[in-house]
Amino acid sequence: MKLACIMVFITCLNVSASVFSQEKISLDVKKTKLARVLQIIEQQSSYHFVYSSSYVPVNKDISITVTNTLVTDVLAAILNRTNLKYSVSDGGLIVISKNKEVPISGTVKDALGGTLPGASVRVKGTGIGTSTDINGKFSLNAPENAVLVVSYAGFQTKEVGIGSQTSITIVLTEDTKQLTDVVVTALGIKKERRALGYSVTQVSGETLTQARENNVANSLVGKVAGLDISSTSGGVGAATSVTIRGVSSLSQTNQPLYVINGVPMENKPVGLNNLNGNGNSGSQYDNAPDLGDAVGNLNPDDIESISVLKGAAAAALYGYRAKAGVILITTKSGKGNSIELNSNYVAEQVMDRTNWQYVYGQGANGVKAN
Repeated sequence: MKLACIMVFITCLNVSASVFSQEKISLDVKKTKLARVLQIIEQQSSYHFVYSSSYVPVNKDISITVTNTLVTDVLAAILNRTNLKYSVSDGGLIVISKNKEVPISGTVKDALGGTLPGASVRVKGTGIGTSTDINGKFSLNAPENAVLVVSYAGFQTKEVGIGSQTSITIVLTEDTKQLTDVVVTALGIKKERRALGYSVTQVSGETLTQARENNVANSLVGKVAGLDISSTSGGVGAATSVTIRGVSSLSQTNQPLYVINGVPMENKPVGLNNLNGNGNSGSQYDNAPDLGDAVGNLNPDDIESISVLKGAAAAALYGYRAKAGVILITTKSGKGNSIELNSNYVAEQVMDRTNWQYVYGQGANGVKAN
């Protein structure tokens, strides 16, 4: 007889729990306090809530519209992006409690082991998040068994379950599809083109080797809007004059600042004993030989990309020397285990072999004296 009563009692509990779990409600509220929303759910169902206002944001505005939806699904939507959880008892009590938080620290790296500063790290389903510092490290408080969502420009977004770990290293994989929309800006920082408030034009290294030039600056002709490139008449190895968006100064140089892998490079096209501050532009007043410029020594096969920063906003971080614009040159770095071999040969011949008279002497009819 006692066994039968126990079986009947257990059956009643199961039926009660099953009934509670299938209850459905309809809500249509806009900017209503969370405490009031919970009261409405209690009025439309057999549930009763138990919570403490010390950690439950009872004054938080809730806007939700549902029709004939399970109460558990409604609660999941209301408590989304909060650090709260709920549990349902057999008697219809819903206990809202705070998730236990644990400190999580870690490092975000790329496939080559380099750290990624500025990477976004957030806890999935919540508003908790942070970003990595200059060394690629981060720290935050996250609920137990949370999932971290890590994203960085040019890399695939990755979700990592932390489990019981308190320290973690996350390795991101490059996303070649996203890299097409990423440009190198001031200080070598990669950003999405649509996120910039100024003009940046990027030229890939592959386009610089299709039609080779002795001076890599000449390869930018016709590839960048607002970039005026003219070769001086100095012959083989002569300097190249580059101006961005026209002449900006009458007394100072109008040549842009060249930055190679973050290091500014002096590139004034001046000749020997040339006192002209504008450099040797090949005019009749530049009474000095043209010894070329520094950018002419760069091998185009070593260049990964060239970014042209136009205007004061784009080049402001480089100071006064960047008043005429900046040309950022990023060289290639080792990737994988492959070897790339490039070889080319360029030959030039002097076309004008005029027999100039260098020693004073008497002559007649265009013929110098013997």
